[in-house]
Amino acid sequence: MSYFLKKSYTSKGVYYQVYDVVYDKLSKNTEHKSIAVIGFHDKLLKQGISDSLAYAKQIVSDMEIERKKSLEEFEVASIFDDDFIINAGSFLPNAMLEKFFKCKTDKAYFDCINYYFEIDKPMDDRQAGHSKENRRPPIIGMELLLDRFQIPLSMLMYSGNLSEKTVLRKIIDSMKSSNNIIGETIQVADKGLNCGQNIFEATMGGDGYIYSQSVKKLSDVEKNWVLNDYGYESIYDSDVCKFKIKSCVDGFSYAFTFDDKKMKHSFKQKRVVYWSKDWDDKHLREIDSIVDKALNLAKCRVKKKEYGECSKYINFGTIDEEGEVTFKDVHTFLNYKKTEEDKKLCGYNMLISSELNISKREIYDVYHNLWRIEQSFRILKSSLQARPVYLQKKERIYGHFLVCFTALLILRYLELIVFKGKYSYTKIMNLIRGFKVVKVKNVYINISNKTDILKDLVEEFDLPISKKYLNEFLWQKVVNYTL
Repeated sequence: MSYFLKKSYTSKGVYYQVYDVVYDKLSKNTEHKSIAVIGFHDKLLKQGISDSLAYAKQIVSDMEIERKKSLEEFEVASIFDDDFIINAGSFLPNAMLEKFFKCKTDKAYFDCINYYFEIDKPMDDRQAGHSKENRRPPIIGMELLLDRFQIPLSMLMYSGNLSEKTVLRKIIDSMKSSNNIIGETIQVADKGLNCGQNIFEATMGGDGYIYSQSVKKLSDVEKNWVLNDYGYESIYDSDVCKFKIKSCVDGFSYAFTFDDKKMKHSFKQKRVVYWSKDWDDKHLREIDSIVDKALNLAKCRVKKKEYGECSKYINFGTIDEEGEVTFKDVHTFLNYKKTEEDKKLCGYNMLISSELNISKREIYDVYHNLWRIEQSFRILKSSLQARPVYLQKKERIYGHFLVCFTALLILRYLELIVFKGKYSYTKIMNLIRGFKVVKVKNVYINISNKTDILKDLVEEFDLPISKKYLNEFLWQKVVNYTL
């Protein structure tokens, strides 16, 4: 709104105040609120002000000019125009990243997440879709792209009813075009992005990929290759195999839809399969737990739809007293064949890659840096409080996530580049939030807690932030310091 002068007539005389018009979200009405007191007419005259009304009007005018100037500065600070945010939902400050942060885009880590909203009716990009938390309210999707050093490159928001598989190429192309990147970018993602269309688009775009592949969905020929001990390189601990890995190169066919046309294409891939003792033990415990649950449900004679994931290990049929199948009473039987097949594949995982000349161990190491992107999502959701989102307009929602993304970028750069992974992001956030300085007259008193990070900053960057008392010169050295 805008400031205005309010002149009140009281028993003590004319009284001047600066008022603002404020919108109340609860009542959905505007109300007037006093934000500054100018004083009584008589007291202003005693102070030597001959025209108190003109003086009061000038104060209001000056405050209004400062208010408008602060709004203009806020608008200029935005690095994206409204039309771009509304139509694309893309946050791609890559030119800035490449210039100041020296990002490496030869390998890009990719994953997606979604955020739910406490509304019943879908609106704009908030649409019904598959929620990661298995919640029913409308959701909005987010895709995040990290560079080789796990520094955030780009973020894209998309409608909650869209599949993340359809927008992978969009964010890669936007990143490369905004930075004039011509060389190959290797896309690293989990099995959720592994599909024929993404493989085809990456190949046609001159890029590579490393995707995870479920061994349970392989053909019988490939499963036999996985389970065959021939070709594995093994790591032992006290004569117990803890890890083994092998690879092969061959052509593999995919059927997919591209530009509304059904296609079938063969791609030459390197496939890396590995097994871990820890994962084997974990998967076996999970299967035994599901089987036990399924048997308990069978004893209770619950309905088939109540079995959930347990139904994959149960067969449903009807048998009479002579053991013949009938259509009377329904009985449940443990599916021993399915159970044994899944147990044989416990501990195994497969990676598929277009990079035929990269060693199997390097492909394994590159893929296992993907955990950083999951950690980035946790940072956004918890530490940076990306949710819950108390906003309704699409532009404001995207603006909220833009602020969160920028904070994540700065935090990750400090953690992984400046401190080289020596300190966790939680310690860095505690340092930032706990750094407090109080100004008393011309002296700045440092009341921050002393930590290991604080000591490193003093030693490496020659900053006087461990001193208890700072003069103006030392304080300006701190606030004006740039990496």
